[in-house]
Amino acid sequence: MADSVLELARLIGAEVSDNGETIQFGIEGRDGRKVDISCDYRDLESIIHYMIQLGQNSAARRNQVTPHQFGHTDRVETSPLVISDIGLMKGLEDSDGVLVARMSGVDLGFQVSPYHLKALHAEIERIMPESMLHPKDHHHHDDDPNHSHDHSHDHSHGHSHDHEH
Repeated sequence: MADSVLELARLIGAEVSDNGETIQFGIEGRDGRKVDISCDYRDLESIIHYMIQLGQNSAARRNQVTPHQFGHTDRVETSPLVISDIGLMKGLEDSDGVLVARMSGVDLGFQVSPYHLKALHAEIERIMPESMLHPKDHHHHDDDPNHSHDHSHDHSHGHSHDHEH
């Protein structure tokens, strides 16, 4: 049974059942053999977690994590996954948080240190337009069509981002 290991060539034939409950895909080996896999959509989260864990173990054995350091993210070449929600929750350790990203019902949690959160904050300020981060006009009364927005707000509240160090 020396040839029982299927050397991965590609994933093929991704399909979702009509009711969205079942996911099917195929694995094709370098020698042309194929294996079909079918699973419940709820199993996807554990499969993704398993693959990421494998990636972390692989990086640890190579003594490197790629990218090895958080920095300017403009050069990262990846296809973005669309997320439907994002949030933060307290981690198991006092000092760390968990960044949770929900993708169409799959929740992925990433442990983040205060250092990572500060770096992320700086990156968000760098890439997002000021107008998106600090909207001048908050529509507090969208549910009241008769309300005219004639009073002015000052939303500066001392949040100056000129950072004089």
